[in-house]
Amino acid sequence: FSGAVGKYKIKSEFPQGTLMQGVPVRWSLTVSGEGNPDAVGAPTLPPISWAHLSGPEMELRQQTGNAETAKVFHYTLTPLEAGTHELPGIEYVYFAPVIKGYKTEKTNAMPVTVVAAQSGAPLVTAGGLREAERGAVQQLTDDLLPIMADIRVGAGNGWISNAVKTALLPLLMLPPAAYALFWRIMRHRRKLREDTRYARRHHALPRARALLHEARGNGEPLEKIQQALTGFIADMLNVSPAGITAADAGELLERNGCGVETRDMLVNILRNCERARYAGKKLSEQEIGALADAAVQLLEPLHKALDREDKP
Repeated sequence: FSGAVGKYKIKSEFPQGTLMQGVPVRWSLTVSGEGNPDAVGAPTLPPISWAHLSGPEMELRQQTGNAETAKVFHYTLTPLEAGTHELPGIEYVYFAPVIKGYKTEKTNAMPVTVVAAQSGAPLVTAGGLREAERGAVQQLTDDLLPIMADIRVGAGNGWISNAVKTALLPLLMLPPAAYALFWRIMRHRRKLREDTRYARRHHALPRARALLHEARGNGEPLEKIQQALTGFIADMLNVSPAGITAADAGELLERNGCGVETRDMLVNILRNCERARYAGKKLSEQEIGALADAAVQLLEPLHKALDREDKP
């Protein structure tokens, strides 16, 4: 019995596709319904022998337009064993006053395929990264990602200044709300032209997503995945992307207040790419797909952790 009283349902959200051994993913369990949200506790999870599980982090969501609330419990699951496994169905027991008894809601179990990590590579679960291991990664070559000498956009948009002059007269007749919107748009465009740091942060997420999309059909997919993640961090923090290793990336995130789980997930993905490149081993499409999927999933929490300023 979870302690909840009312009417509830439970939903499981887990990444589709193939996972890679040692690369953490996020598993979210949402308990939603009508009742006292303070009494809604985390679901009881059965042992998962093939993976390491940490968490949960709790998120409370209020449903708009009705009295329902939702509690989301985020877990970090790190596959430890390669092969075909099962993510168990989760039961949630609550007391239903309508039937004056206990009721059980359950999620469906789902099959999970885990591909093996590179042979001889020690696995480090999320939350268990050791300082000695972080310093053990060799320096990547400087051609991992070219230095971006000038990322400013809109260099050929000289017409904007003329448009501003033309718009000044009718602008005086606009209502305050429209004037404020116009001002924000023009300020945003000006900062994209003149502020390199602002422009890099603005384009960081779409650029990283495009690189990860290219990785699936590219002759050097591991390099594309590394470029996407290290380039994203470099753009968000306005540093040079050249030569950033997994250890370097972890230290940059730590210095900028990024959470341990997100930081360790990034380091694990980059280290898997580095190990495969150093070994000269060509990964299968399944293995590349698993790394790319994990990188795509990581972009949002990374962006949320680093995007704390420079709003237009």
